[in-house]
Amino acid sequence: MRVNVRCFGTLEKFQKGTKPWEMPAGATINEITQIMGVKPDDVKIVFVNHREVPMTTLLNEGDEVGLSPKTGGM
Repeated sequence: MRVNVRCFGTLEKFQKGTKPWEMPAGATINEITQIMGVKPDDVKIVFVNHREVPMTTLLNEGDEVGLSPKTGGM
């Protein structure tokens, strides 16, 4: 399945802009971050289709994923 992923702030070092990712059916956000090399502790907020969700959320074909970093003091 294909999902579109966008990283924000300091996570842009892993990926600039929105890019499609091919993932197996039943993949989670945790799996995408592992493939990208993003540490789960570096992610503060995750959005799927403009809604905040946990890292364990199962993804579906065409989902729009946003990864927002932790910032100073958090």
